[in-house]
Formats: sequence, C-alpha cells, structure tokens
Amino acid sequence: MSQLDESSPEDQLDSEMSEWERDALKRMENKFSLSPEEESPYKELELIHKDVIRGSHFLAYRNQDAQQPIVMYSEKNRFRAVISMLVGSWAADLELLLNLILKAEQDSLDAYEEDELDTFGIRVNEDSYVVGYLTGGSSPIVASKDLLLRILEFYLEAWKNLPPADVPSLQSCQDTIARIRKRLESHEKSD
Repeated sequence: MSQLDESSPEDQLDSEMSEWERDALKRMENKFSLSPEEESPYKELELIHKDVIRGSHFLAYRNQDAQQPIVMYSEKNRFRAVISMLVGSWAADLELLLNLILKAEQDSLDAYEEDELDTFGIRVNEDSYVVGYLTGGSSPIVASKDLLLRILEFYLEAWKNLPPADVPSLQSCQDTIARIRKRLESHEKSD
C-alpha cells in the first residue's frame, strides 16, 4: 500500500495545496472564528483581567451588581461550574475559604472547620481538590491543586482592578495562597 493511501483526506488535501493556499485558508479560518472576548456573554461589561490557564482563555469583567462585583468567563465548559461556584458563593468568604484550605493542607482542621469547609463544597485530597460534591444534579469536579489555585489567583488579580480595592483582604488572600503553594511544594519534596 502506498503512503498516499494511508493518509487521511485532510492530509491529502493539505499536501496538494501550495503554501500560499494553506496560509490563505488559515487566514480565512481565523477571520471567521470568534475570539474569547467576542464569545463571552459579558462582552458588554468592562473587561478587567484576562489570562490563559491550561490552554483556556479566562476573562473577568466588572459587574454592576455590588453583591457580585466580578463575573468570569472561560471558553471551556469544564471550567464553568468552578467559575460559577467561585463568583456565586466563594467570593463573599474567599479569605475564610483559603484559610480552611491551608489548614486542611496542614492537616490541622478541627471538626467545626471540617464542617465549614464542607459548606463550600470542597474536599481536600492528597493530590487534588474535589469541588462541587455537595451540589445536586451534577458530578463533582476533581481538579488538580495547581489548577484550582491558578483560578483563584486569577480572580484575585481581577479583584485588584476594582475600585476601591479591599487591599487588606486582598493581600491576606494572596498571602494565604502563597502559603498553600509553599506547603504543597514542601510536601512534594518530602515524597
């Protein structure tokens, strides 16, 4: 069987196209594909922060609602449940949540604090966080610790762009995430 027979139709078409034609096709594809900013349901709001986390674009917007001053969007559906929990419930008590996660990483939660962490719908495992296991109708999300911390750090970066920034609480949250990361790094080195 020849090499040509084994290739896919796309490969055959690609090999039959000149470099100029491939470039023109790529430009046309880019012209008609929407950017994450254009896809976002919040595009009418002011974009205050954006980043790429694990290959997915994350966008944060200033919201008019004082109870939920930041709304977030990711082009990947798999992150939307975590984003919804973050902006919908965790954000109001983010400092408490981060302190509970830190204590869980240090194996120093008392029974009351374990119950408190449960109310956030987060379980701390050896190598991951289980998120949303208390919500009905959907499967829990098992996220690497680094991924969840990156999403939380993204939220804090967006928070910096809100006037007036709650600087003491913001700094405390950033410090706590740094301590969580340090704890995780020291735990990895001891393994």
